[in-house]
Amino acid sequence: MIIDEDGGHVTQRERGRLALLRPGLIQGGLRFEGGPEVRPEETGPEIPVTVWGDTVQARPAPKAVNAWLSDQVGASLRLVHMPDSSSRPVDEAYGLAGDEVSFADGYPFLILTTASLELLNGRLDNDVPMRRFRPNIVVSGATAFEEDAWRRLRIGEADLDVAKPCARCVVIDTDPETGLREKGVLRELSAFRRIEGKVYFGQNGIGRVFGSIWVGGKVKVLETGAPRPTFKDS
Repeated sequence: MIIDEDGGHVTQRERGRLALLRPGLIQGGLRFEGGPEVRPEETGPEIPVTVWGDTVQARPAPKAVNAWLSDQVGASLRLVHMPDSSSRPVDEAYGLAGDEVSFADGYPFLILTTASLELLNGRLDNDVPMRRFRPNIVVSGATAFEEDAWRRLRIGEADLDVAKPCARCVVIDTDPETGLREKGVLRELSAFRRIEGKVYFGQNGIGRVFGSIWVGGKVKVLETGAPRPTFKDS
């Protein structure tokens, strides 16, 4: 996670240029494209950080990494790692006792379907890519917004609960290629996916049976329910 000088989380909501950073996994750590590498054992002593009102302990990256990061974004920022000793619970209204999430907004998984994106793109002047919405699980073969009714999935060797629909913010108006914000995507979604002041696209998930998943793996819907969110005209 990236934090400011006060230890609060920083995202593309505040700093669109973050969209231009390209981190990639390496053995035991990560590497920024055109930038430094960092591994957990290189991080400093634990400090308190906050993410959406939760305060947890984290370990900051070395000064050289943070200096590079700050220079890229144009603000004083730090990269922090959540050690195994830290714990952040999922919202108890939608999870079970013991459910945890790291530095993601609120849940370990964000599930989107290609059909839902295709429907949205059909309403936009210019298509937008899936990565603008930052899912970590993308499902093809479903119908548009079929995921609204999913409650439990089996993906590869893993089972997931589909906890709740994901409310979206202005980040989806940020072009990941330029870091610039251009109004249009959130506005169009709000025309048909808005209820009680929130705009929904995708579903949040929580792991129940853990195992490997892989690109091209089969997805089986184990349980369904009434579509969520339930729109007044549905």
